[in-house]
Amino acid sequence: NAAGLGLVANGRMDGINLGGLAAVANGRMRGLNVGGLAVVANGSLYGVSAGGLATVTNGHLGGVTIGGLAVVADHSIRGITAGGLAVVSSGPNTGITTAGLAIVSDGPLRGAAIAGLAVVGGTRIAGVAIGGVHVEAPLIQGLAVSAIRTRTWDMRGVSIAGYNRMKGDQFGLAIGVYNYAKRLHGVQLGLINNARNNRGLLRVLPLINVHLD
Repeated sequence: NAAGLGLVANGRMDGINLGGLAAVANGRMRGLNVGGLAVVANGSLYGVSAGGLATVTNGHLGGVTIGGLAVVADHSIRGITAGGLAVVSSGPNTGITTAGLAIVSDGPLRGAAIAGLAVVGGTRIAGVAIGGVHVEAPLIQGLAVSAIRTRTWDMRGVSIAGYNRMKGDQFGLAIGVYNYAKRLHGVQLGLINNARNNRGLLRVLPLINVHLD
């Protein structure tokens, strides 16, 4: 299916779908989907999809997806996803995800997520998360890297940031300028290391702090 301006289906669209400006389906889209400005599916979107400005689905998103500015899914994302500015999902995001500014998921982020500014997981991050400024999730399992701040309630793995803030438990290693953990179960390396479950002068130490139990 090909159209110079707009390719529109009131139902589902399968196969090779090319719209000079947009490819739009009121149902599911599956196959190779390309829109000069946008690819939009009111249902789920599967396959290889590329929108010059945005790729948007009100359902699940799976496969290889590119949005010049943004990729947005109202449910889950699975596969390889790249957004020039942002990748946003209301459900889980699983796979390899990159964005110029931010990756945001209301559900868990699983796999590898790399963004120029921020990586935010609604419930947890499992895998590798790299944010130029900020990485945040209630639970982080794996590796989190941020130039400015990593914030979580439960860290299990390695966190590298200017400011590591573990509002609950930290299991593993934190490397930063200032490291804070309400309950440390591992090692902090940095200029200032604050482990609130240590006692007395051992609570705040320069260079290294340890609490193993």
